[in-house]
Amino acid sequence: MNKTIHAILCVLLVAGQTMASLAQASTAKALVEEIATKAQVVVFGEVHGTQEAPNTLQLVVRSYVQLGYKVNLAIEVPNQGVASAVSYPLREPTSKFWTHGKDGRSSTSMLQLIRSIGTPDSRVANVIGFADVVQSVDQIHLFDELAARRIADLCRPGDKKCRTVVLVGNAHSSLNGSSSIPSKLEKLGNQTYVVNFVHDGGAAWVCISGRCGATPIANPPRDGACKTERIIYQDRRVAGVDAEFCLPTVTPSPPAKSNGSGSNLPQAKEYPPRPL
Repeated sequence: MNKTIHAILCVLLVAGQTMASLAQASTAKALVEEIATKAQVVVFGEVHGTQEAPNTLQLVVRSYVQLGYKVNLAIEVPNQGVASAVSYPLREPTSKFWTHGKDGRSSTSMLQLIRSIGTPDSRVANVIGFADVVQSVDQIHLFDELAARRIADLCRPGDKKCRTVVLVGNAHSSLNGSSSIPSKLEKLGNQTYVVNFVHDGGAAWVCISGRCGATPIANPPRDGACKTERIIYQDRRVAGVDAEFCLPTVTPSPPAKSNGSGSNLPQAKEYPPRPL
């Protein structure tokens, strides 16, 4: 009897995960169909260190590809970290970036995003990182401007079939104020649409005072608005974003590679190095 109950619970769990994935894919597709003609660059703001944000980006990028766009992906990791992940997908990436785990950007889900999008059969034009645009603490104030310049080079102004999808920490994604990546992109002449991931609760991989691990996080109360995957469109002049992508709950994604103890990733297909 116990084995039967266990089997039923496993089936229900898998079914629930499948339904959640389908809902996420449907919401991502609906968002892309709504905004594809409105902006050349779409910037997604995230809380670093979750499974859901990078996983959703895969769905967003694939939706653009299905609509026939030339798509670029730009993410807040060093460019060498991207090259390492794409060029050597069979085993652990060679870049030390994937071992630090300090703020969630080097998570397993982020590495899986790069590997799924950065392969020849994904039909994605370019995959780049921009976390390395500043080389010292003295240059931190230039980060948004320099990152925007690198991102802006991916699509020629006026190219109606080129789109760039950006994933960055939500501290850099708001249109409120002049110092953010979207604000700098618009000053460079790029039509930009901003979407922040929001949720009703959950946990992310976070480091606080030198201690790292799964840490509960919560957005400001939304009166139950994010109980299901959905898009909440906003007035950018008030909210600082054009839309919010609701993820009912988020789960932590640990570092992709631990210090000498092996990778958290399953074995992947091997591809030849790809120029970035």
